Amino acid sequence: YNKCRQAALVPSGRVGLEGQLFGILLSSLKYAPGVDEPAPEDKKDEAEYVLARARQYVHLGELKSAVEELKKLQGQSAFTIQDWKQSAEDRIAVDKALHVIKMEVALMNETMSKAGE
Repeated sequence: YNKCRQAALVPSGRVGLEGQLFGILLSSLKYAPGVDEPAPEDKKDEAEYVLARARQYVHLGELKSAVEELKKLQGQSAFTIQDWKQSAEDRIAVDKALHVIKMEVALMNETMSKAGE
């Protein structure tokens, strides 16, 4: 979260060291928006608000919603978060597969118990 927020605060067109330092400085001086703080309509898709909502979704255990929110990111912040986002998408796929396997096992268990009667 912190690294992505720093990347989001790098001014556009400044991808060098000075831009990175500026992003670090801004992220340490500027308060991050809270999840309870509604985003202004014209800024709702800005990186800081997107990150705040995604962070809240992760804390609530809603990984799929967090990934959907992170897909709105662009530029340096999207690049910074891509590894985490890919890992989260993999986790979602594994959770779905596990759910299907559990359902199949439950159905097989029910079928076998009825056959034994």
